Amino acid sequence: LALRYDRLDYTFSNYLPPSKLTGPADTSNNFAHLTPKIGLTYDFGRDKGVYANYSIGFAPPDITDLYTGFSVPNLNPSTFYNYELGGWLSIGNKAYTEFALYELDGTNEIISVQQSNGTSLKKNAGKTQHKGIEASIHYAPFADLVIRLGGTYAQHKYINFTDGNTNVSNNMEANAPPYIINSQITYKPNYLKRFLISLEWQSMAAYYTDPENKHTYNGFNTLNARMSYKYKQLEVWANCINFTNKIYATSVTYNYGKNAYTIGALRTFNVGVGYNFIKTKKS
Repeated sequence: LALRYDRLDYTFSNYLPPSKLTGPADTSNNFAHLTPKIGLTYDFGRDKGVYANYSIGFAPPDITDLYTGFSVPNLNPSTFYNYELGGWLSIGNKAYTEFALYELDGTNEIISVQQSNGTSLKKNAGKTQHKGIEASIHYAPFADLVIRLGGTYAQHKYINFTDGNTNVSNNMEANAPPYIINSQITYKPNYLKRFLISLEWQSMAAYYTDPENKHTYNGFNTLNARMSYKYKQLEVWANCINFTNKIYATSVTYNYGKNAYTIGALRTFNVGVGYNFIKTKKS
């Protein structure tokens, strides 16, 4: 059982004449909330266990939400009601997994709404819902090979929200991919101690870029390769990020009647050398 009290006070002083370029006039804001939490954990032993909890989250507006524009928006703090069930399981010495099922019901969630002139405005959404599963699996079929898979599959939804004059209730939230996956295969050969090479896969699902759910981005898949070797106090490494040279966007938003892309890095190599001047004692 837990009980938490938060209070946040802002005092904004503007020493320039208020304008669209210099920000709003002097103002003060304060936010406070009392949040409870109740949880239960049961450990079965031998790396097996389950847990369940219910909690309430409190997220007040931050400085950029309030004081970026010409006037201070009338924003309420966001409140989230979280239900979670999870556990962990070890299967011998070869496999280990953790998982969590959750539902997050939001009230007054602060979101960024694109205006017709291309600017964005922070606004409270009436109600939102986020639910899904997060999981990670580590599997070592051999002593020198480790496979890791982690990711989340979720649904992010407006329950009650009007974007301008458009009611987008029951639409999917903008810029919220339903799944994100990160996995890696690492090889550490027994015949070459302190050497490793790994291949990493990152994947993001297609998602809507506007609250009206009329425009989408198809998501992406990228591959990264990493290698390192340690010899006594010397370490060398080399990485190749996005080695297939995939053209993709890390994020996409809908502005001025079209998608705007934040482009991810193309094929990138980096190498490094390190030397530790402190000798480590052998156990």
